[in-house]
Amino acid sequence: MHVFHTFKTPLRDAQDRVTGVLGLSRDITERQQLLNTLERRSLQLQAGAEVSEVANALLDLEALQQRVVDLIRERFDLYYVGFFLVDQNGQPDGEPGQWAVLRAGTGEAGRAMLARHHKLEVGGESMIGWCVANAKARVALDIGDEAVRFENPLLPETRSEMALPLIARARVIGALTIQSTAPAAFSDEDIAALQTMANQIAVAIENARLFEVARQRAASEELLNRVAGQLQEHTDLEAMLHVTMRELGQALGARRARACLRVSQDNGRDA
Repeated sequence: MHVFHTFKTPLRDAQDRVTGVLGLSRDITERQQLLNTLERRSLQLQAGAEVSEVANALLDLEALQQRVVDLIRERFDLYYVGFFLVDQNGQPDGEPGQWAVLRAGTGEAGRAMLARHHKLEVGGESMIGWCVANAKARVALDIGDEAVRFENPLLPETRSEMALPLIARARVIGALTIQSTAPAAFSDEDIAALQTMANQIAVAIENARLFEVARQRAASEELLNRVAGQLQEHTDLEAMLHVTMRELGQALGARRARACLRVSQDNGRDA
């Protein structure tokens, strides 16, 4: 569809009477398309900067993940956004690095998939699996033309999907799925803008992980120091065990803690 800019000016005679109108039209379709592209790009950069700022401000990993997907969906006017992290523990089944596990998702679909522990195999036939395995973005502009796309009955209105790898320190730690109801919603420019945002989110995720590891290590050291300090006040084994189990139970949130010892006497009999 072409866009025209029309300029009209009246024609007057010697007595300054209007005798006609001169009209000039110019096709400004390309110019308008360029302006629309620049405006879209500007909005993407603003939204991406806001998402990155929020991600870097949060150190709670669970809160960060959910806040990021909600904000991306809202700011980019999307149908669905999901956040996957690669499982590095191999739990509850499979080898480390085998699965990309959904950690946050928007709307009712996201809550339903989280409840069923939704995951996709790395290197499998899904968009996310391919994206993580190849460390590259992948786009399906129309689900009818994308044979390997994961068919999700919880998201029946998806017509376009973009999978973006989350890369931190040259390592893929997960991926984002970004879905739209429009059949051709994403362009190469969109990939570039959103991938930059995804990389910044990945760094924020790694920072949150490192913070959690440091927090747990500090808590463990504090527990050990506290137990060691209290053990110095006792000399008999029973009292030392009582102190140790009490402190471990409190640290783990257990209602009861019990220790079982097997003691061998000098004559070889068990006591």
